[in-house]
Amino acid sequence: MNSRRGILLAAINLAFAVPLIVSLEMRDAAAMQAIANTQYDAASPTATHQQFTQFDVATIRENRNSAPAHVNFPLSNDDSYVPTHGYMQASGLPLGAYIQFAYNMSPLQVVAFQKQLPDWAVSARYDIEARVEGDPDKGDMRQMVRALLASRFKLRLRTAITTADVYDLKLVHPGRVGPSLHVHAADDPECKNNQPDGLVGPCGAIRIEMQDPNTLTLRMAGRNVTLDQLLFYATTQVGRPVLNRTGLTGRYDFTLTYASVRRTPDDLDVDAPEPLGPSFQDAVHDQLGLTLVLAKGPVTTYVIDHIERPSEN
Repeated sequence: MNSRRGILLAAINLAFAVPLIVSLEMRDAAAMQAIANTQYDAASPTATHQQFTQFDVATIRENRNSAPAHVNFPLSNDDSYVPTHGYMQASGLPLGAYIQFAYNMSPLQVVAFQKQLPDWAVSARYDIEARVEGDPDKGDMRQMVRALLASRFKLRLRTAITTADVYDLKLVHPGRVGPSLHVHAADDPECKNNQPDGLVGPCGAIRIEMQDPNTLTLRMAGRNVTLDQLLFYATTQVGRPVLNRTGLTGRYDFTLTYASVRRTPDDLDVDAPEPLGPSFQDAVHDQLGLTLVLAKGPVTTYVIDHIERPSEN
């Protein structure tokens, strides 16, 4: 991945907690921005929850216009959701975005499955409009999109588990975290009193902004998040799966400032400045009190057994 694409990934994907719909291979910046711009709202819990398995009605059309991509709720890996009362509307997105959402894939899982897609599935953009009676949550939406992909695209995926190189995320000092990582107040579930200085993101989610394009400095903040949520972003930065070995299971507030890594000079001016500031690994160590340790561990990937162009509506 060249550095410009890496910066785009960090600035758009991470800024709005939209894990790899802006995957390491997707090139449609308009689609990425549309997904990222969707506003977050916490879905209200209900005492009883109806189970949803498929949409009552759905249409899928190939998008052949140049209008900006759009979705009516965030197709992100976290729980942030805009309740739509059973309505899904998305336009101008690549098929990979829908597959990633339906299966809640990690960054490296996205890379692996996109390499298996036929050319038509990579280049085409699709619009989906679907409805179901009731009030499904985000997990229900994933399940119904999964069923829709199986029905219309005849998509069949299976998982494969292998042992591969990973990073274990551990505490630098047992029982102690860094100066920028704090336990979230249990009496503030909606983050009304806990806002990281200089960067405000959705409660329960992680946000990243480019602080200085000239030095490629990024600032990340999370409010009321688990360390497992941080794993996704760490994976995008270090290029291999990151496993939580800290033993910390609570919810935290944190900020993290680091410099984007300049991987290759392929599409950069040779006179462009080098990134200034700590690397992601160093920032995690010094600011969060965590360390990334090379290890071997289980890695789950998705294998495409079958896919074809969508059936008629």
